[in-house]
Amino acid sequence: MRTPVTIRQGRALMASGPNWNPDRGTWYVQYWDQGWKRKTVTRKAKGFKIGSPAPTKKPPPEALKEFARLAEVEAESRKRSPDEATLPGLLADFLREHAESYAQPTRNSVETVTAHFLDWCKSRGLEELKQVGSAACSNWLTARSKVAAPSTLSRERAQLARAWSKACELGQMKENPWRKAKLPVRMIPKDRGAWTSAEFDKLIKKCKPWLKDVLVIGTQTGIRISALISLTWNDVEWNKDPNSSLYGRIRIRPEFDKAKRGYRVPISRKCHDVLAARVGKFDTDHVLTGMNGKPIRLRGVVATAILRACKSARLSKPDSPNHHMRRTFGRWAVNGDLTGEKIPIHKVSKWYGHSNIKTTMIYLNEKDDLSDESILGPEDKRN
Repeated sequence: MRTPVTIRQGRALMASGPNWNPDRGTWYVQYWDQGWKRKTVTRKAKGFKIGSPAPTKKPPPEALKEFARLAEVEAESRKRSPDEATLPGLLADFLREHAESYAQPTRNSVETVTAHFLDWCKSRGLEELKQVGSAACSNWLTARSKVAAPSTLSRERAQLARAWSKACELGQMKENPWRKAKLPVRMIPKDRGAWTSAEFDKLIKKCKPWLKDVLVIGTQTGIRISALISLTWNDVEWNKDPNSSLYGRIRIRPEFDKAKRGYRVPISRKCHDVLAARVGKFDTDHVLTGMNGKPIRLRGVVATAILRACKSARLSKPDSPNHHMRRTFGRWAVNGDLTGEKIPIHKVSKWYGHSNIKTTMIYLNEKDDLSDESILGPEDKRN
């Protein structure tokens, strides 16, 4: 395979290629024009079928010819003055181009925060990158904190900071103003919702069969969505002891655990029934599958399906559909809706895979003055 060639103008990457895309079976060349627009030209390899090995031959002559033409364009642009050759610093064009560089579903999130920030900048006459300093960033964070949850604000700050880091790499900015912009100390906390048993029953009635299984296992185990859609039958540990009341455990692999240790979650009766019904039903090692019987590759597919089901069931729109399952599991557990008995928070914390019980308290909206009461089991309380 031909080694990719890169052309640089100063610190800005102007053109690269030819590169091979194994998912689409195409060679492509990519470059940035003088209007801060990314251009991509593709050429499909002859006789290539998706799934077949990458070709060992050189890219088609058309791709090489196209890259040579782009190289000439960039070489010509270098002859201009430094001001003309530098990419323009218009704020709106820069941020929109940055958002388009992301794949779904992250792109939707980046486009949302970009729109909020651009509207705020427009109302204050900020149109260029160089006009956005640390003071402007801090002011936006303060204004945004009045309507956004702390976790949302932290994520949006990180996304915008990444955009300015890219501008620094391209030579557009000398330093990242977001590094000096601190999150407001006092922010309005946002209640993290969960479904009640009655709401969940209404939701299930509006779901398709594949989504029902996802929701039941998700709310009965509290597993993060990335681990949930990646579960394989090797992760399910059945209990073969007929005299035991334990149905088994689900193993969470270290790569899906933020602490990188891995942990196990017990299988409830409802979870066991769904798992047993799916054994051998589909030709895949994955426990959960989508509507077509194939593994679920994107967590956004589950989130979109949950939102549609909530709308159909006339339930309020969850702020984070996938995490709604995880929070529902914890609240059902401590309230006794999961097994019929209230489960102490310290056990639920282990099933969440949390290293600190305070994190679990945030999930459950527990207050500090109630935490000790919830942690103690009936046998631990003194008379």
